[in-house]
Amino acid sequence: MTNILNKIFVDQNGYPRWKDSGKLVHRTMAAIKVGGRIFRGMIVHHIDGNKMNFRKSNLWILSRSAHASLHARQRKHAAMLMKSKTLSPHFFVSSVLLVVLGFVLKMVTGKKDESS
Repeated sequence: MTNILNKIFVDQNGYPRWKDSGKLVHRTMAAIKVGGRIFRGMIVHHIDGNKMNFRKSNLWILSRSAHASLHARQRKHAAMLMKSKTLSPHFFVSSVLLVVLGFVLKMVTGKKDESS
């Protein structure tokens, strides 16, 4: 990991980029994960929300619409949880994870979500 940190810099938006090419590190890692290139218009999503975590296991490749839908669901769910002041942070995190898992299952199975 020390070697890779010498080869990157963080841009003004907080994303790590390769010093030699200026390309985004997380897109490179996602391309390696799928064994090819990432098509134009596809978004590489950080599962944990941490832009500095570019491990392949933390990256999903989504269409723009799927990515927007995921974040909309997360915001909606977070707003509902924040209304209740009695919830613990652990409950909040686990609930957001359930939303993400539900989204993944919908993407994999292709089933429509009746709750939306």
